[in-house]
Amino acid sequence: MKQSSPRGGGAKIIPFPHLQERLLEKAVDALKQKQHVRALELFEQLADIDEQNPQAAYGLAVCYVELGRYTEAVELTKKMMEEGIGDYFDVLKLHITVLIQLRQYREVVALVRAVLEESDVPTDLRQHLMQLAAFAVRRLDEKHREDQKKPAQESDETELFKGSREQQWRAFYQMRKRELAIVERLYRKYLLDPQGDPVLKSVMLAELKERGLKGRVEVEKFGTHCQADMSEPLFYETFGADVRRRLQENLASDNPTLFHLAAELWDHFTIAAFPLPLVPAVAEIWAAASFVFASRLNGRDVESEEITARFSIDAEDIEKPLSMMTLIENESEPAPPI
Repeated sequence: MKQSSPRGGGAKIIPFPHLQERLLEKAVDALKQKQHVRALELFEQLADIDEQNPQAAYGLAVCYVELGRYTEAVELTKKMMEEGIGDYFDVLKLHITVLIQLRQYREVVALVRAVLEESDVPTDLRQHLMQLAAFAVRRLDEKHREDQKKPAQESDETELFKGSREQQWRAFYQMRKRELAIVERLYRKYLLDPQGDPVLKSVMLAELKERGLKGRVEVEKFGTHCQADMSEPLFYETFGADVRRRLQENLASDNPTLFHLAAELWDHFTIAAFPLPLVPAVAEIWAAASFVFASRLNGRDVESEEITARFSIDAEDIEKPLSMMTLIENESEPAPPI
């Protein structure tokens, strides 16, 4: 069920008393505050303890959806329905929602018909499912008419470079199905487009790496030309983990809410900024910048003395990193629901 790498050594997890209840409470609270990265981590910890825990599984699926990881979400909800994990109808509704996000309308229609024929479905849910099926049928009809007007591939390429942000993301998901040579050509072109979505560019880089592309890729982001080395880990992986540890060491105990916000801001920044160079490459400085940025979002100014006391650096050291974080946060958004 869990998608991340197993923790080292294969050590058996020995739960503390009421650990599951505490993890669940924290995960749900993070989800309510839209701290989706943090919520995902907590639900993963809960799933480590009990893979069949229905609340952990459902929480993971919701986090996947909120983070735009629709393929993982649909695989998980399908598994939950097959293995009877959680409330079947709640999982079914989430599963259909993800299928719609993935534009898998035929699967929606077929699934709804099968459920209505074989299950004792409550009346209100039956009406809701019929509405979803009708929506999927309409979209299939619209797509059929669109396909008759112009080739689908040409439409995707036009949307990728000239469409709205949502259309660009839709085109990307469609293009992922093509062979690597075509995908690489189109992605390389988009990665150099000054108007391209910076988060989408990062997702494209991850897609190219996952499909085995080697060498360097030219990227234009926030007015800067840079390169991504596909043989190296993406998104400042090791350095990013160091920054998160510094944040945890300095904030988690006395201000956990601010820590979660700062960590989430840092995670989004690393995805949007990559592969721009992070200067200086000092974890304490970027952790301090994330702390100050998160504090300002909460309406609180941080004195220079507090920055030095917490992170053992001069306040002046974070000026450029903080400006970079502010710029990128203001000019980039998470992946939209498609």
